[in-house]
Amino acid sequence: EEPQGKTRKLIRNIQRGYEIVYFDETRTSVWDKQRRVWQRPQAPVKCKLSTYRGGTTIFGALSSTQNKLVWDTTQGTTTDDVLNFFRQKLIPRVIRPHNTLLVMDNLGSHHHTDVMRTLEMHGVEVLYTPTGCSDLNLIELVWSQFKQRWRRHLFENQDRVTGANLEAEV
Repeated sequence: EEPQGKTRKLIRNIQRGYEIVYFDETRTSVWDKQRRVWQRPQAPVKCKLSTYRGGTTIFGALSSTQNKLVWDTTQGTTTDDVLNFFRQKLIPRVIRPHNTLLVMDNLGSHHHTDVMRTLEMHGVEVLYTPTGCSDLNLIELVWSQFKQRWRRHLFENQDRVTGANLEAEV
């Protein structure tokens, strides 16, 4: 299905009064870099990061009509991780049976048979965004703000943050 067709499907379901839920994941770690820093040339900024390379995956779902963000952390994006998030967070807290459109990208675990079966059992219709069309998924705006704040936190706390305790402090 072309991006225009997917956009039409999204608009039709909004007009029908469907609950539109935008789902995605993001990953972050102490290796996220501060991308833009204003500094005077005579006072360069030195930023040291820990050698800890661990990261955290954050699943999130943003509801269009309930104005609600549901999220959880995990270590990966496997099918089991996605299923756990759907079963423990998304379905009980956001999904309205037979009246929900779930918008998500084309990650392989999103297409897994068990994931599709779970969503079908709860009457959830799925809209996969085309590659490179993240603007159809509003939760991308949430991730953008989150990562901006995360990087600011890393930068502002570089002297007292270590990789072992960083994620607990944010």
